[in-house]
Order: sequence, then structure tokens, then C-alpha cells
Amino acid sequence: MHHVPDEVMGDLAEGYMALDCAGQITYLNPAAEDWTGLRAERVLGTSVWEHLGTIDFRFRSVLQEAQASGRRVEFETYSAPRQEWRRTRIYPHPDGFRIVFHDLTERKRAEEYSLRLLTVSDLLARALTPSQVARAILEYAHATSEAYAGLVAVRHGNGAALETLEFVGYPPELVHDYQVMDLRASLPLTETFREQSPLYLARSALMERYPQLRLSQTTASVAIFPLIAGGESTGVLVFSFPSDQTFSTIQRGYLQGLATQCAQALARAQQHAELVRNTASSRVILDALDEGLLMFSSAGQLAAVNAAAQRFFEIPPSDDPQPKLDLTGWAFHLEDGTPLHLDDCPITSAFRTGASCEGTLIQATRPGGETRWVSVNARPLYHPGDSRPYASMASMTDVTRQKTYEQQLTRRATRDELTGLFNRQSFLDHVTTALQGVRRRRLDCAVLVLDLNRFRSINDAYGGVVGDAVLCEVAARLTTQAGPRVTIARLSGDEFGILLSPLLSQRDAELFAEKLLDVVGAPISAQGHELHFSANVGISVPNNDRVRGSTLVQQAYQALASAQQRQGSGPVTYDVNIAQVQDRQTEIEHKLRSALRDEQLTLAYQPIVDLQTERPVAIEALVRWQHPALGVISPAEFIPIAEQRGLILLLGEWVMNQACLTARTWDAVTVAVNVSRLQFNQPNFPEVVQRALLHSGLPASRLELEITETAMADDLDEGVKQLMKLKALGVRVALDDFGTGQSSLASLQRLPIDNVKLDRSFVAGCQVDDRQRAMVEAVITLAGALGIKVVAEGIELGAQRDVLRQMGCAYGQGNLFARPLPADQLNVFNER
Repeated sequence: MHHVPDEVMGDLAEGYMALDCAGQITYLNPAAEDWTGLRAERVLGTSVWEHLGTIDFRFRSVLQEAQASGRRVEFETYSAPRQEWRRTRIYPHPDGFRIVFHDLTERKRAEEYSLRLLTVSDLLARALTPSQVARAILEYAHATSEAYAGLVAVRHGNGAALETLEFVGYPPELVHDYQVMDLRASLPLTETFREQSPLYLARSALMERYPQLRLSQTTASVAIFPLIAGGESTGVLVFSFPSDQTFSTIQRGYLQGLATQCAQALARAQQHAELVRNTASSRVILDALDEGLLMFSSAGQLAAVNAAAQRFFEIPPSDDPQPKLDLTGWAFHLEDGTPLHLDDCPITSAFRTGASCEGTLIQATRPGGETRWVSVNARPLYHPGDSRPYASMASMTDVTRQKTYEQQLTRRATRDELTGLFNRQSFLDHVTTALQGVRRRRLDCAVLVLDLNRFRSINDAYGGVVGDAVLCEVAARLTTQAGPRVTIARLSGDEFGILLSPLLSQRDAELFAEKLLDVVGAPISAQGHELHFSANVGISVPNNDRVRGSTLVQQAYQALASAQQRQGSGPVTYDVNIAQVQDRQTEIEHKLRSALRDEQLTLAYQPIVDLQTERPVAIEALVRWQHPALGVISPAEFIPIAEQRGLILLLGEWVMNQACLTARTWDAVTVAVNVSRLQFNQPNFPEVVQRALLHSGLPASRLELEITETAMADDLDEGVKQLMKLKALGVRVALDDFGTGQSSLASLQRLPIDNVKLDRSFVAGCQVDDRQRAMVEAVITLAGALGIKVVAEGIELGAQRDVLRQMGCAYGQGNLFARPLPADQLNVFNER
């Protein structure tokens, strides 16, 4: 495994912590130090359990969950002292765990601010006078702790001064000095009014810039916003804060939103007040409104329109008393995407039905392609005593900014942040909806789950930046296969979900899956590295009308697990047999955990003999399991399950400890112990071996580790380094099952090994097959030249033994000499 350079992790904005299998902290980047309050120089090499209170109170239970499940686990927490949200993700890793801390504060605040703006909008809708508007917005900001004090000042009637309208939180005597401010004065409020630009300043900067200003002693930061209506400043909104504010983009957007709503509400209130005072100037007031107003006659002709509606519909100014509304090239849709025809629009409906329409949200697309969102209210107008309306009136408010913000929040809630694909929850919603649709139409759908082989090792070797680039490229390739009936999502890590709906046939899903495998299998260029991946696909198709979406996805996962075990056999479709196999594997997993705890496992021993004398030179330890209820469970069944479900490290360490303790009682005979791929690739594996030797008292020279070719398949250079560490302990090393993996004869000279164990598939026909015999002889000859002994496995016949003797094979093993026996029966062989 390649070491990820510290400088790479050090530059990450996200917190990153690495733990080894014993829970000791092996790496902590600066962002993680900031998140946890820990310091790398103090905690590296210490147990994470010592610092759980510092990291998070939920950390222990979630870490244990990740350890037990072998899958990524995540949770969200809120730090009240720091006022920050954090998502913690724990990834099981071959050499321990990787923990990533991601800052969710901006997203959470954006969601909170969006809801607050909606609340403010409702409050302001009930405010009828300018004072009511100002007090409503100031008291709301004060109550929600955004600001301890605030002030609204509006342009004085003569237009040459600002006059304080309302204030909250300031001492009255302080406000008294600024009750009326000359617009020409050098004050922060007047300059903000003139420049129409927000002002964000800390106390020190404020006093330096405006030394004559009187401030409350509790003021640490100030934000001042111009109130703009119709392109002109109408006043200012001031917020004071008792602590230093960084004024993040999200916070500025929220405060600016308050200012915008305040300006609009003040404009409405002022216009309402003016209308009450002077009905003769109603036309002037209507044109001053930010809301667009349109009146249609009973004949459907536009009878009147105010200035805001003229600007929205791009109606040119004209002295013609009959305004012209040309909607050529315009398109209108309801919020759900349904096209809206003019005959069905709210204003037409109000006239036709005689009933008002409130709050209809419409997407309007102009001829040039620009899209705006408007909220429309429409009501019929009646002459006194008439039962039929003579006209209809509509008011429309441009809510594009608010709608865009809501869409952004919705996207964050439904999309994967890295790839832009749908996320897991959104995918489940799509599957559930698809199932409802296909039931009505009596069609089928299919769920596919795809994952990448070797992604974790590539991610560990080259780092998260390369890993993220790979995931984005795979997502882009999958997206090229999307269409009207294809939905693609990133479910987690390197797992992607694909929904096909409707489905033509099960074979249709299989063909599509094979196409995806081809697309993903092409070389991927990421950050200057050319990488090659294969993939697995599991498929599930509903077998009845009552299956749930979550069940269908789970069945696809079960089919994926079967595809992973078959490696290279193509897509696998879920059926009852797969479910039974999965249930059996889950049962074996649970019982194996109990067997390790309750000491139900035993070891059997099979000698390795000198082919000339047939006397034992070593004895191989083989694990056996006799379950009280299930009887004998074959190693061929439970060992692969142990590897898949994260139990192989515990099992392997137990076998090594027991074998060493037993061999200590023998007289100068070597014990051979099998080592799994996962064990061998653990960075601390040499320490595990050394502990077993020290605990048992067995000399290192009497322990032989049998390691398969596949254990070094990902990285031969790293494998050689690990072998050198083991050899430095003094143990012997054998290359097991030679000929079944990817090693070549030439690679033997690179490996620091003592023996090569020739796989039984070569031995089986060597006495009758000349080609096979030649291959065996070549291995024996090359190994001999390198000083490596050859052990032939699976010798069952005397003819096989004789041929191997003639070729100069040193050692042999098989039932011809002895079957695997308990330790207390080994004397039967010795007496042979």
C-alpha cells in the first residue's frame, strides 16, 4: 500500500484522521486538529478511546458500528459553543479506519436562513404602515439572535435628510443624536444611502473611518444596508452585533434578503398610506408598486397595466390608452412543469369562475430564453349589484431570487455533492415512484447496483483527489447512458445505482448492465495517472406487485455481492437462490463470531514430507470447525465469508497463536501457517507475527508463513517490502498455490522466499500429461537455481510421487502420506 504524502492531506479543507486496527491515531491533518481540538504532536500513537470526549460523544458507538459492519458509517452533530454543524464519516480500511470531518455549517445555515426569510415575508405581509414594517423586521432579527440591536431610517419628506423610523436595542439617548441626519454628512448611514452599497465593518474600523461617531460599548460589528425600491435609495437598515462577525457569504445573503424584503414592504406600506391619503394620485402610486398589476376587460382585452407589469412583459411606453400585450414567443408553466395555456391562467379563470385565485406560482420564459418566477393573485371585479364580473385584476410578484434559492437547497438535498448525480435517498424515491407507475401500466422496472473493483486500494495509494476524479469520471460515463427511462445515482463510496423504467424484459436489463461494464472498463485518466478498473453489477427485478423500493435495492445489493464473489462472470440477477446463499452466509458469519468467542474452532495438522525419505520436514496447520448444531462446516465455506465480512484478521491471528503454542511442544519440527491476503497487507502484520512468537516461545526459524500470489497482486513492490520485514524476524516464507495467480517464473527471483508450493492442479496430471509435466519440471529447475525448495501439494497417487521424485522435487504433501490430523494423533504418522 502506498503512503499518502502528509502534504496532500494537510492541504485538505476537510478534517482527516487515520487510525490503525488497534484504534491508535496515526495521522491528523490541520483541519482535523481544528475540528477535534487535538494536536497531532500530542496524540499521534495514542488510543483514540482516550480522546472520545474531545472528538464527539457519539464517536464511540458509531466507530464500533463501522467496525462491526465493515461499511462506511456517518452522522451529523452540532457544536453549540462553536455554532457549527459537522458530518463525520468513518471508513473501514485494511489497516484501521479513516475518518473525514466535513463542515455542514454553511449548508445548514443556508437552509435556516431560507426558512427565516419565508417567516419574515409572512410577518411583513401583515404590516400595513412603515413603522409596523420597520419594527417587525427589527424585532424578528433581535429575537433570532442575529443582531442585538437594529435601526431603520428612511428618507425625510424633503429628500435632503434621513430620519430614524424605528430602532430596537439601542439606548434612546444614543439614537437621539441621529434622529435626523443630513444626507451630505460623513456618516456610515448616509454614505451607505448615497452609494447604494452595503457596509460591513468591525468596531475598530468603524471608529477609524468615522471618528466622530458615537457607538454603544457593546457594539463589536455593524452591517448597514441601503433600502432600494425602483432603483433608488429610500432608507437604510442597520444591524449591530455584540461580537466580531466574519460576515460569510451565506450570512450576507440572508441580511441582504432582510433588507430587500424590508425595502419592498416599506414601499408597499408607504404606497398604501399614500393611497389612503390621496386617491387622486392612485395612478402614480400603482406605477410605484414593485408588484405588477394588470386589468383585463370582459372581452379578454388588456385594459390597464402599471409600470412594474410593463417592465416585466416588456411593453413599450405609449400614449395609446389601450396598452398592447404581445406574448408571442413567451412560454408559461406551473410549478410541476405542466404547460399553462392563456385560457387556463389565473386571471382568465377568475373571470370565468367568479372566484379568486391566490398564490399561483408560474414560470415565465421570455422569447430570449430568460426564465422568471412570479406569484400571481387574481380576482374578479364587479359593479355594485351585478352578478357577473366586468373585469378581472391580477397582481404579480417576481419571486425568481427566492425560487432559485429554494431550487439550490432542493438540489443539495437530492444530489450527491461530488458527482452531481442523485443521492441515495432521492434514488429510493425514484424507485418507489417507478414501482407505482409500472403497477398501473403493468410493466416492469429494474434496479442495478454497480461498484468498482480495487477502488479502495487505488484511493489509498494515490489519495482522495485521484479517487474523487475517478468517481466523477465514472459518473460522467454512466450519465452518457442515461435517457428518458434511465435514472442514475451515487449510492455511497464507489457504488452507483441505476433505475430502468419501464423495462422491456429481464434480458434488456442484463444487456444494459453489460454495456455499463464496457463503458466503465475503459482506461481512466485521473490527475496524470492512467488507471484501469473492472466493475460488478447486481440486478433486481420486482417479482410481485407488493415489493417495496427499499427491498428492490437491497436485492440488487445481494446480487452485487454474488457478482463480486464470481469476479468477472458478468452481471448477476437476483433470485431466490441468491437470497438463500446470502442468508446462509449471514448465518455463518454470526456463528463464526460466536465460534471465535466460545473456542469452537480447532486445528488439524498435515505433514509436509521429504519425497526421498517420506519423513516430515514441516507440518501445516489447518483450521477446522465442528458446530454444535450445524455439524462440520468446511473451511472452503467459512474462510471466504470471514474474508468478506471482516473476520479474517481475528481468525488468522487465532490460528497463528494456536499453531505456535502447539509447535512449541514438538521436537524441532517447523509449523506452516496460511496467511490471507488481507492479513498480509496489514501494515502491522509483522508485529502480529512477532507477538505470536513471543507469547508461545517458539523459535522464529520454526515458523513458516504460507502466502499466496494474489496477496501481492495489487502491488508487487510493496509485497516485497512486507516479505523483507517478515524475513527480518527470522521466519520462513513459502509462496502458496503457485501457478493459480498472476506470478511468472521470472518473478520468483524478486521474492525473498524459502519454498514454493506448487498448486495441486499442476500435480494432478503430471504423471500422464507431458505438457503439464514440462511445466512442473521448469518450476523445479528454476527454483533450484535460485536456492528455493519446491513443495508439491495434493499428492494422492504413488505414480505422482514417483514422477516428482524423478524431476528432483524436494518435498510433497497430500493424502498419500497423511490426511490432516488433530495434534494428539500426529504420532500415528510418526510411527509410519
